[in-house]
Amino acid sequence: MKTKFLAMMGPSGVGKNTIMNELVRMDPGFVVIKTHVTRPLREGETDRVSLSIEKLREMRRRDEVLPINPIYSAYYAALPRKPIERAFEEGKYPMCDYKIAFAEDLKNELEGALFCVYLLPPNPTTTVRRLEAAGRKANQTRLIEDSKEMMQLSTKYKGLVDLVIVNPDGKVEETAKAIRKAYLNSLQLF
Repeated sequence: MKTKFLAMMGPSGVGKNTIMNELVRMDPGFVVIKTHVTRPLREGETDRVSLSIEKLREMRRRDEVLPINPIYSAYYAALPRKPIERAFEEGKYPMCDYKIAFAEDLKNELEGALFCVYLLPPNPTTTVRRLEAAGRKANQTRLIEDSKEMMQLSTKYKGLVDLVIVNPDGKVEETAKAIRKAYLNSLQLF
């Protein structure tokens, strides 16, 4: 069966990494692809690799990474090709946390083998609480940008997202199961 890349999208603090970890726990077919960033890693951050912009650009010139995207004064989401290709070859389900603003480029790079999930928080207060619990500041500018992004789901990003789902507190397993089901169903049509 042919597989797709799972792009987990949503505002900061919505629980993208928590859901991805739960998907891996419940189904070892899911594999997290570490994105490359040009900022220092946060304490405990293991889902990214920090590189210099020069190294990232060199890798892009050699076509070793997918597009490099500027986000919040750094470059993010440069996905290494080899682990993705390896996962596809092995029939696994590669995935990562990805910014919706750059999903169209990712879709083109992956030639349609992309499944986009957009996680919504149950409410803005939960987002702030989750960010603070993770030791991150609830930056007002970022919260405003995230709100605008969510409002554009039915306009600017219409047709790009395959599943929009709320990630309520205490429902990680249920949310991951719903995503897994929708993702696997999409493979039947692929």
